[in-house]
Amino acid sequence: MSDFSEQTKGIWAEVKANQAKRKQCKRHRILPEDWAFGRRITCRECGAWMQATDLIYYIEGYEAAGGNADDIWPGYRQEQK
Repeated sequence: MSDFSEQTKGIWAEVKANQAKRKQCKRHRILPEDWAFGRRITCRECGAWMQATDLIYYIEGYEAAGGNADDIWPGYRQEQK
C-alpha cells in the first residue's frame, strides 16, 4: 500500500505544480497544431497542461469577459472546411 501512497503523492504534487502555473499565467495561448482529442494540451505561455474541456471553458470565460478567442487560439471560431 505504501507504493500506491507514494505514487499518489507524486501525482498530487504534479497536479498542484500545474495548477500553480495555470494561476500565474496572464493569458493561455494554444496553437491549432497543439490540439488532439484525448491528450493534454500545453499552454505556450506558461507550460501548464489542461484537458480539451478545460480549454473550451477557459475560452468561453475569456470571451464572456470581453476577450477575443483568437487571443488564446488563433482561428478558434473559424469554420472548418
